[in-house]
Amino acid sequence: MRQAPILKPKFRKRQINKAWLPTHIYHAKRAHMTPPSEPLWRMAIPLSPTAKTYRPTHRAGTVRGAIAWDMSYMSTIGLSGPEGSIRNLLASIGVPWAEESTSTGPKASRWLTGTRSWNGWLHEHGTVPKAYIAPATIFWCVHEASDTTKTTDTRRQVMVRIHPSAFFQLWAETLRLSKLQRPVVFVEDLRYEIGSIELAGPAAAEAMIGTLWPSLQDSLHEPDSPSQVLSRLGNVTDASALPAGAMISTETSDPRLHHPPRSKKLNKTETLEAQQSLARLLTEWHVDRTQGPAALFSRQARHDAGHRLPTQKAINRRKSLAPPGEYPAAVEGDPKIPTLVLASRRAAGGTSTGTWTILLPWKCVLPVWYSLMYQPLSTGGNPRLGGLDQRRQLHFESGTPWFPGDYPATPAGAAWNARESTKRHEAWSRRPKGKRIEYESLDLGRGRKGEVGAGWSCEWGLLCGGSEGQSKSDKPVWHIPMHEALQAMRDTGTNSRTEGQQQGDASGLVTVKLTLLTRGVPTTCARVYRLPKTDAKLRAEWLSLLSLSKEKARHKATAVVPPLSRDAPVHERRRQLAASLLEPPAMPQAGDDGYPDTPDPDELLGFVTGGNFNLGEGRGTAIGSLALQRILEQEKHGLGEHERICIVRNVGQSIGRLARWDLV
Repeated sequence: MRQAPILKPKFRKRQINKAWLPTHIYHAKRAHMTPPSEPLWRMAIPLSPTAKTYRPTHRAGTVRGAIAWDMSYMSTIGLSGPEGSIRNLLASIGVPWAEESTSTGPKASRWLTGTRSWNGWLHEHGTVPKAYIAPATIFWCVHEASDTTKTTDTRRQVMVRIHPSAFFQLWAETLRLSKLQRPVVFVEDLRYEIGSIELAGPAAAEAMIGTLWPSLQDSLHEPDSPSQVLSRLGNVTDASALPAGAMISTETSDPRLHHPPRSKKLNKTETLEAQQSLARLLTEWHVDRTQGPAALFSRQARHDAGHRLPTQKAINRRKSLAPPGEYPAAVEGDPKIPTLVLASRRAAGGTSTGTWTILLPWKCVLPVWYSLMYQPLSTGGNPRLGGLDQRRQLHFESGTPWFPGDYPATPAGAAWNARESTKRHEAWSRRPKGKRIEYESLDLGRGRKGEVGAGWSCEWGLLCGGSEGQSKSDKPVWHIPMHEALQAMRDTGTNSRTEGQQQGDASGLVTVKLTLLTRGVPTTCARVYRLPKTDAKLRAEWLSLLSLSKEKARHKATAVVPPLSRDAPVHERRRQLAASLLEPPAMPQAGDDGYPDTPDPDELLGFVTGGNFNLGEGRGTAIGSLALQRILEQEKHGLGEHERICIVRNVGQSIGRLARWDLV
């Protein structure tokens, strides 16, 4: 296992039980960090900038500007060995494109060639049901140009990027499977050797292009080379416009030679010819045939880039010798920083743009970061600093679950939710008894008293046959990805499910996006109910509320009555009176006597893991987990248009809100 790099002696005592990011000192002056005695995933991670950033983060991520994160805490595992052995190992942990039967398609072939990346879920080998670990990104190193005879014995290299909370679980599984391969696969821990920076927002590509200057050798390449293609992407406002899983490998120069950065001159795209040129670049994508082996896979290249960087004093000397107003000229001995750029697409139907991930050696992250944060943008300002909270916010607004918080059925997600539950319980205990919610005396209507489960946590055991108060550790649950959940819903009513699949269905959780159909804002730990099955009267009340909300929305969109002036004639006043009489009946407001009560605990469907007011949609939304078995029970009854309607009740409150859930 690789150890954290040793820093200056005056900083060593501060890293006894944690490691620092390459940009720790920059963040410590501008952001709220994790407490010194409570590191997150064994590292000191910035949580949020000290300035107010909720609305500015929404604008920078979706409308104007860019936002950047130091993602060097992400873990990287390197695999090297014969191609056949590596593919067998990857197929064992859930990579479908590594299997022989599914590796013939164009997407899989590009991934195996090394010009595309794969994103998906990995699981442990041989478990029933499948024990999913975490989502990961996997990409190959391109073959050498001299390799004309490609066989399964050809030595290849692969990198696997995964969240640090699931690193040890994947490391142990990969190490075990590598010893079973013949020939053997070598596994390498690349933490603290490869760092990364992530960018999001319409101006993210512009900031990235202004920071990554090609090295002297790359600047002389042909127009279709990866470095030249990268320099022409400044006008791209959404990384989703690039091919799925696009990768660009290049070598860049020391950004300190071009500091302070200047606004990048972008090609104007107002003319039809310029727009067509950019469209041809994105559709033809010459990088697929011009991409060479990525220097980032070479240990020697990573070592040289990190240890041959000149001192700041040498940089200042070269800048003083340059002509006024010009950057120092590139020379043959300048260090080359191996860089790999990954473009990821946004979620389907989301409001945010795609993201750009820059992979580079660990010791080269800091100079690139400083140049990036001071890069002027054409829309004004500089890229914004992002922390863990801003990353969760953009995931939430785009309707994308955030790992590990929104996946409580995984070991990493269970640990995160247990940690957050403990913090909420401690905050609740510190409040005086007169100023905190007494969950035991909560009135849920119809003579029911007390909250369902603990008010500061999500009782997942209640969804899988457990009794109230039974924790998730007592009643294990399994994560079910969206494609498996859809297959289970299609197989409802048939006998095609295997014993292992039925076991996973009985205790499986699926991740969903919840959209409120009426007013209200869902919060974390909110309870999600299905429409009542046993109480027909209560079910009819909720369905009538649903029909009233639809009718009111339809009437509001079509029949807008303008206000009348004071001197309006009598016949117009009568016409307006008649129109008001034809309006749909008023909906009962939350808290009124006619508002329906929440269903019984037997109708519990799941819990909310994160909710708030969504600035992108202008309404309350949430991300939660629902019990797959209870969803399949609804599928058997064939509820039609009411199949995905649910009721969301915030913890500590007795009022429910109608919502619609969708698998994500």
